[in-house]
Amino acid sequence: MSRVERKVRTIILIGLLCGFFPTLNTRLVFANDSNPEPVFYISILTPNPGGPPPSVFVLTLAEDLPKIGIGVDLCIENWNFIINRTWGYPGPYPIPTYTEGGYDTFSIGWRWGLDWNPYDLYAEPTICGGGMNFYQYITDEINWALENYTRTIDYADRIFWGNKIQQIIYEDVPLLPVSQSDEFILHDSNLTGLDGKLFRYAYQSMENWSIPTQTELHASVGYFRDFFVFNAHQFTDLLWLNQIYNSLIKRDPKIGYFYAPDIATSFTTTDGLTYTVSINPNAVWADGTPLNTSDVAFSFELVAAISKNLNKDLSSKNIAYDYSINIIDEHTLEISFDNRYHFLPESNLDVYLIPKHIWKDVPINNLSQQALEWAKTDPTKLIGTGPFYLYEYNESPRVIHLKRNPFYANWSGITPNFEDIYFEYLPTLSTAKELAALKNGELDLIIDSVSVGGTNLSALPATIGYTMIDSDSVHEFAINNMHPILGTGEVCPIAGPQSAKYVRKAINHAVNRELICKELPGQFNDPAATPCPKSSPVYNSSLKPAEYDLELAKEYLRKAGYDIPLTIISFGIGVSFPVFVSLLALIGGCVTVFRRKDR
Repeated sequence: MSRVERKVRTIILIGLLCGFFPTLNTRLVFANDSNPEPVFYISILTPNPGGPPPSVFVLTLAEDLPKIGIGVDLCIENWNFIINRTWGYPGPYPIPTYTEGGYDTFSIGWRWGLDWNPYDLYAEPTICGGGMNFYQYITDEINWALENYTRTIDYADRIFWGNKIQQIIYEDVPLLPVSQSDEFILHDSNLTGLDGKLFRYAYQSMENWSIPTQTELHASVGYFRDFFVFNAHQFTDLLWLNQIYNSLIKRDPKIGYFYAPDIATSFTTTDGLTYTVSINPNAVWADGTPLNTSDVAFSFELVAAISKNLNKDLSSKNIAYDYSINIIDEHTLEISFDNRYHFLPESNLDVYLIPKHIWKDVPINNLSQQALEWAKTDPTKLIGTGPFYLYEYNESPRVIHLKRNPFYANWSGITPNFEDIYFEYLPTLSTAKELAALKNGELDLIIDSVSVGGTNLSALPATIGYTMIDSDSVHEFAINNMHPILGTGEVCPIAGPQSAKYVRKAINHAVNRELICKELPGQFNDPAATPCPKSSPVYNSSLKPAEYDLELAKEYLRKAGYDIPLTIISFGIGVSFPVFVSLLALIGGCVTVFRRKDR
């Protein structure tokens, strides 16, 4: 082939390419070009935090969604406004879109402690007006899993169904889990026996705690408020009261933090409603008085009476108020609940026990005041069967002084290592002073981990240790599953629920969880894959957070029928003259424009 022929063929090839490239380029844009034209808009409803800007999660998502062709209206509102559009929506149902008085999407965080309750959030009967299902999420599959989860009394089955619920939500995406934040407790580096999960949620007593050579433990805490155990809601109150009072059952880390016997030696049921309970025949109160089933009945009945007569929600525990008690003998009784009341039915037995011989003559409307008076004047009245009892309460400075219960070993077989425990409210201490006191041995424990949340753990001196605590919180992106695009898909270009699911998946892959967690306050923020917190016994650790992938997000929108332009990240083809010239150079340096030349 002659040189002229080769050049002619090259020109023809270039011509063909130049004609072909534009056909490829009909829907191409460059990565550095502006965002594609929005194919629809959604509102993101987010609480007004009272001054600071919205959360980094909301701002990040509001920036990323337009990159895939979803327009965003950011709606920063107060909680009353938000409640009236979500779980407090007055009806009629379903909850409509934001423009119609409801919501499209909603940025919200949950805190669960050890008990994640998916039934109230996702079951069909709990759609707002009857519960908290403002997601309006309804499928036969999730309802079946939720029913099994709440009805089983077998712990292994509960874990199975809890994992199954998370798997369904992971695949169906009725909401988008975004982040979870672990906490920590600072303490003497030689302290042993502390279980961070139990302690953080006020479930652990300190009989197994120890620091070599020490007989005292000094802990800095928040303000003391409630001295009557059935009225205590505050974390720091529950911590010291939990050293005094026991329940029939307790959380046990050896069985995944589900319930095991405590004062009870056994509790059995076939239906989660009626329990036969045997109590330890050696159990005695801290003054040496034997504990029997009449004390148990008195404690349960007092809880019910307070609730019904004073209309008070008692303690932070989940307690049923309608039940009957049949005392079989001094150490055996039967407790029958009218309804389950709670998705963990055995938790109805988790009622603090108080001594009937001390409290039986105190008027029901004077219980809290009497507890405070006894704390000041006769603290030995504040006794339980726990490892410690109240020895002294000083109002100035505010100090709770507990002493070892000499009768605790009689029924538990355990002699607490510490003789004295001091819970000290020290309002003048700053974080720096608390850390200095902990370093110097003046304090052994800083209970309020939030107050030292900015602490650089890697820089702590050797005398200060810390215990990490699995998160009980999840920040999520809630979705209105009756929204015509996000929920039912009825107005998607390819109409139907499958298209709505594609849209939710698109949004899921547009959430940059890694960046969000880096930007959030605190040191221990992790991307979330499930709405169940890590603190829960049923947490499904096999699920991994959705990958941040804007191209995959766009592909899901295309599956729903939306016309989303492709994105070429490295280079464009057949678009600009510089690119065209470069291609010619690659073909053989043929960059001149042919012209007619006369001989």
